[in-house]
Amino acid sequence: MSSTLYAGENEAVLKSIDGGLSWETSSRLPGYYVSALAIDPTNSDVVFITQAVAGFPSGPDTDKIFKSTDGGGQWRQVPIPVPAPVAIDSLAIDPATPSIVYAAYGPFGAGKSGGVLKSIDAGETWIAAQNGLPDTIFVNALAIDPSAPARIYAATQQGVFRSTDAAARWTPINSGLTDLHVWSLSIDRSGSLLRAATAAGLFEYQVFEPPPSGTVSVIEYFYAAFDHYFITSNPDEIKMLDSEGPTGWVRTGLQFNAYAAPNEHSAPVCRFFSEAFAPKSSHFYTPFVTECAITQANPAWVLESADEFDIAVPAADGSCAAGLTPVYRLYNNGQGGAPSHRYTTDVTVRAQMISQGWVPEGLGPNAVQMCSPM
Repeated sequence: MSSTLYAGENEAVLKSIDGGLSWETSSRLPGYYVSALAIDPTNSDVVFITQAVAGFPSGPDTDKIFKSTDGGGQWRQVPIPVPAPVAIDSLAIDPATPSIVYAAYGPFGAGKSGGVLKSIDAGETWIAAQNGLPDTIFVNALAIDPSAPARIYAATQQGVFRSTDAAARWTPINSGLTDLHVWSLSIDRSGSLLRAATAAGLFEYQVFEPPPSGTVSVIEYFYAAFDHYFITSNPDEIKMLDSEGPTGWVRTGLQFNAYAAPNEHSAPVCRFFSEAFAPKSSHFYTPFVTECAITQANPAWVLESADEFDIAVPAADGSCAAGLTPVYRLYNNGQGGAPSHRYTTDVTVRAQMISQGWVPEGLGPNAVQMCSPM
């Protein structure tokens, strides 16, 4: 709920359920103070906090992460593989997929490394997510683009770094910064304006990410009422869906590229629609002529377009040609009483969906369905 607020203090978390008019104190926690806090945007009872326990740069211990699933009534420490002693200064939760959590940390002491860790199972396990970050770095803060959650920004003492693939890779964006020691970041709801706070003042960065020449963006949406995913490259459809608000189809933040026009390396993608699973409906896409013909012969499906967009197809072993990225197709195996498919280039998302019982569909050992131009 929007009226639920949390605030960290020394050894506890304060909670308000009336927009800050009154506050209650949660159960006490070990440590000196709460140094970071993140709330699941889909469930305000799920909260992550960081407890600073080192106290001083010479402290023997490292900051710890605790999680509550009952609105702060009880807290459980979740394991995180950071070296000691470090300070975990920022936590961020993916607004579209809240099981994805990020933690940013920096070392106590010169010459040691900080970085970013990522969890795809709500904090139970963590992996390093700092490909492209300097070896010796202190990450002060993280900011997730709400319009495209795969786009993440990191504030460091060596400038601002950006990832466009859910922290798989990072690149610096420091043009115009007169002070590279960035303490904090924020981004507006549209994802178009990034602000960075430094000792030299506040800086603004206009975010603009056009697709590569000759390509179009295929945008992914999610509809919570059906638990279904949908993709489209149609500008009018994208505009309509973006206007629906939080109760309609919402962007997941993930997308991939397709060709703007047919070419010798591409195949047309058939798009089908079905209401045979009422009250739910479903869409299905395939670049394969045989699969398109089989689906078109099925009375449960209606062909909406024989060329929804154009994309390359993988070889028989599932490999994509140089310069192309694999697009994976996953099937929900009928969960929820209606078929649903998800198309993604993100291997982390692919693994997450498989862990939820989704079935990979495609060519080769990794079940590749399409090949996206980068």
